[in-house]
Amino acid sequence: MKIVMSVMNETVIDYKEDTLHITSKVKDMWRNQRQLSIKNNESFGVLIGSQSGDVDEIWIERCTEPKNKDRATRSSFMLKDPEHQKEVDISFTESDGKLGYIGTWHTHPENTPSPSQTDLNDWRECLNRNNDRTLIFVIVGLSDFCVYRFKGKRFNRIMKEKIDD
Repeated sequence: MKIVMSVMNETVIDYKEDTLHITSKVKDMWRNQRQLSIKNNESFGVLIGSQSGDVDEIWIERCTEPKNKDRATRSSFMLKDPEHQKEVDISFTESDGKLGYIGTWHTHPENTPSPSQTDLNDWRECLNRNNDRTLIFVIVGLSDFCVYRFKGKRFNRIMKEKIDD
């Protein structure tokens, strides 16, 4: 993994054959949503961004946060609030169709997070509902965030990055 550059509002990370662009606003939000206390429930939302045609370059421009109608515990969440889709729709319209839904993110109370079987099942359902695009999935841990993508026959971690404190 090599950070190529950091500009005012975006970090660009090269990792193997993938390049990920993440706005500082998204990284700041992830940092603030970590489950640092035993009292913290999971945080989660949808990823809004874009991808290159061959999907080896991904831009995460925005992401949603938990909403009023969502549900969460320390180790689970249910993304139920229609406000998530509304934010995707607004982003799509405001960007003239350049930004859209590219996946989901959530937190885990572990330093370097890895997906549970529940996560993998949920991600498969997301892929089935959105078979017109490649999706990515982010898990934000206590010290790292990891990005996963379905490649071949399984979900692979395509990126691991330290969360700056």
